[in-house]
Amino acid sequence: MQVPLEISTRWIDLAPPLEAELRKRAGRLERHSDRITSCRIAVERPTGNHHQEGGPYRVRVDITVPGSELVADKSGEELYAAIRDAFDAAERQVETWADRRRGEVKAGITGWWQINGRSHVSPEEALRLDTFYIENWSFSLDLYILVKTLKTVLLRQGAY
Repeated sequence: MQVPLEISTRWIDLAPPLEAELRKRAGRLERHSDRITSCRIAVERPTGNHHQEGGPYRVRVDITVPGSELVADKSGEELYAAIRDAFDAAERQVETWADRRRGEVKAGITGWWQINGRSHVSPEEALRLDTFYIENWSFSLDLYILVKTLKTVLLRQGAY
């Protein structure tokens, strides 16, 4: 994350075990995408009638990713159950966002793996390089590929 994790509480103490659990769960979000810009967590225990629908604990996870804000807001009778449900929902949203982002990238002029070894690259390495291209696509990256492709063609390098 580019911005440090923010944790806020309302009508509840942020005990060290609770903070550790929240930090652990927030860290696990980055397994699904390394493009998370920031994460804010709000934990609250409403006052008054705690038997209202949804239970007495509420956990909200706000995640900022490029071009979008993802929000998971869950309530539960038990604090750690509300945390689990909120972060499970947040993980699903991050996965969906990352999958959709990968699908939105149009095929380039040539493959990233083709300019980074071509015939000398194993299928696993080619897949890793193409995944890198999909996750880091930009106009400048396509421009770089074009320049490197032209250089390779004009100097007659790399292809058999």
